[in-house]
Amino acid sequence: MKSKEYHRVKYLLLAVDLALSIAFLVTLQASGLSLTLQTAAVSRAPSAWLAVLIYMTCFFNLYTLVSLPTHFISSFVVEKKFNLSNQKLGAWLKDEIKKYALSFAFFIITVEFFYGMVQALPHGWWIAASIGWLFLTLFLSRILPTVLIPIFYPVKALPAGELKEKLFGLCRRCGIKVLDIYEIALSKKTKRANAALVGIGRTRRVILGDTLLGSYDPPEIEMVVAHEIGHHAKKHIAKSLTLNFVITFAGFYLLYLLSETLVRFLGGEGLTDLFLFPSLALLSLLGGLLILPLQNGFSRYHENEADCFALEVIPREDVFISLMNKLGSQNLADLSPHPWVEFFLYDHPSISNRLRNASRFLKKDLQRPHP
Repeated sequence: MKSKEYHRVKYLLLAVDLALSIAFLVTLQASGLSLTLQTAAVSRAPSAWLAVLIYMTCFFNLYTLVSLPTHFISSFVVEKKFNLSNQKLGAWLKDEIKKYALSFAFFIITVEFFYGMVQALPHGWWIAASIGWLFLTLFLSRILPTVLIPIFYPVKALPAGELKEKLFGLCRRCGIKVLDIYEIALSKKTKRANAALVGIGRTRRVILGDTLLGSYDPPEIEMVVAHEIGHHAKKHIAKSLTLNFVITFAGFYLLYLLSETLVRFLGGEGLTDLFLFPSLALLSLLGGLLILPLQNGFSRYHENEADCFALEVIPREDVFISLMNKLGSQNLADLSPHPWVEFFLYDHPSISNRLRNASRFLKKDLQRPHP
C-alpha cells in the first residue's frame, strides 16, 4: 500500500536523522572540537555576547550541514517520489534559505538570552529562562498569521460568497471572533489539504488551503472549520502552552540541579562554558524524546475533543466520514498505523481511530437527554 510505504520511508529517515544528530553532538563534545571552537570564539571576541554569537554560528552551521542530506531526501526527494510535492528544486531551495534565516535568528536570540541569564542570575536563571521561553512562544503565536505564514505562502482574503457567510455564521454560532477568513496558496508547494484557525487576540483568523477549497464540498469545509473552532472553544492553545511551560520549567530546573555535576564531569568551570553546549543540546534532545509520548498523547486528546465539538455543532457522521477519507487519501495518511507508532509519533489520532471515536461520540450523544 502506497501510504504504508511512504510512512516506512519517512520513519527510516527520521531514525537516521536522529542517529546522526546524536552522533554529531557526542563527537563534537568528545573530540575536543567544541573546546577548540570556544577557544577560537573567545580569542576573537571582545565581549561575552559576541563569543556566544561566533561559537553558536559555527555550531548551527555544522549541525545544518550534518542534517542536510536526510532533510533534503525527506522533504524533497520523498515528497516528489510519492507525488505530494508541487515544488521544483529551485523553489524548495528558496524556502530552505528562508527557513534557515528565521531558524538562525531565533536560535541566536534564544541562546544569547540563555547565557545572559546564566551569567546574570547564577541561582535563578532557570526561572528567567522558562519565562523567556513562554514569552517567545506567545510572540511567535501572535505573529504567525501576519508575519511568518506570508513569508512562505501567498495569502488573500476569501472572496465574499455563500461559503464565507456560512463560515462566519459558524464562528458566530460558536462564540468565536475572527478577523477574517483567508485562502492560503498551499498548491504552490504541496498537494496536501489543510486548514487552521491561527493567531491570538486581534490576529486570530481562519485560513483555508486552496487544496481544500478546490476539492471539498461546503459541508466538509464547514466540518473542518468547526474542528478548528473546537480547539479555541476548548481552550486547547492555553492548555498546551501551560503543559509545555511546566515541562520547560521542570527541564530547566533539573538542569540547574545537575549543572554542577555535569560541568565537573566534562571538565568545565561553569555552565557559561560554551564548549559544554553540545552536551546541553544532547540532554535537551534526549529529554524531548522521553516526554514526546506525553505531549503527543495530550495533543491527540485535544484533537479528539475538537472532533467531538465539530460533530456536536454539525452532527453529520456521513460528512465526517467523507472528510476523513478524502483527507487520508489526499495527504497519504497511514489509516491504521501500528499502535506503538501512533503512541510515540502521532500528535493526531489516526484516521481509523478518529472515525471510531466519532461513531462512539454520536451514539452517546443520541442516548443523552437533550433539552
